[in-house]
Amino acid sequence: MSLILCPVCKSNDFRIIYRSNLTGDAHEVKTKEFTYGANVKQNGQIVRCKECNLIYVNPQEENIKELYEQTEDEIYELSKESRMAGFKKDMESIGIGKLLDVGCSTGIFLEVAKEKGLDVYGIELSKWSYKKSKIITGNVYNKELEKCMFKNNFFDIVTMWDVLEHLTDPNIELKEIHRILKKDGNLIITTPNINSFFSRLTKRNWWAIMRMHLFYFSPNTITKLLNNNKFNVIQIKSYSRTIMLKYSIEWLKSYKYLYNILKLIVKSKLGRFKIRVNTGDTMIVYAKKIYSK
Repeated sequence: MSLILCPVCKSNDFRIIYRSNLTGDAHEVKTKEFTYGANVKQNGQIVRCKECNLIYVNPQEENIKELYEQTEDEIYELSKESRMAGFKKDMESIGIGKLLDVGCSTGIFLEVAKEKGLDVYGIELSKWSYKKSKIITGNVYNKELEKCMFKNNFFDIVTMWDVLEHLTDPNIELKEIHRILKKDGNLIITTPNINSFFSRLTKRNWWAIMRMHLFYFSPNTITKLLNNNKFNVIQIKSYSRTIMLKYSIEWLKSYKYLYNILKLIVKSKLGRFKIRVNTGDTMIVYAKKIYSK
């Protein structure tokens, strides 16, 4: 475990919000604990920076990259139908051109974007997910972004769907994204909003508090982070997801009473219904590269 400086303001002064409840040897952690479907309610020590108010895990575990490389997430793939419906809606606010999806998982968004006529590329650390996304396009890389060596000003659009909160140092990826985006390029990010009503209401029981999440952004702190990396935030708004009850309840296993009730519902035809849901605790951020000669 290693202490880190706040990636937004570089301060080492913080206040502990939630103490670590990790058990066992960190180096023996099962990779299933680094998936959304794991329902393992463990997390490292979560702190708030006294200078800029960023909330993040400190210290960080040291073998995170290796864990992601070994991760297999069947629950994510089972939700493909509802995710595709959601991404088709998202495409209404995404332009055309050459697109890179950082953390593309099994390639669901790449498939939607490709159908819309975009020239798609992806980055994915999980070997299991990479093999699936590689079927969608040959332009998928199973390595870190900075090792892909893309040309300067190469992409029109970069997307990060629920990825930024997983990165050990968001500044590394954002600096590289700035380099490879064209001067009028767009960056689109979704990430949990720690300043939301549900986060404040449920506190440590909030769904987004999990071992795989290293950073918990608010609109204010993500704006500071992006500004530091030469991005101008155009808009931040609450993000809506399309869900199908049949598969989405698997994310709720830790809430046993609710899960058991929903299991009865999804056995009926209602289980296949798709609905657009906005709980207000995920935000979508639209930003543009700040270009200077």
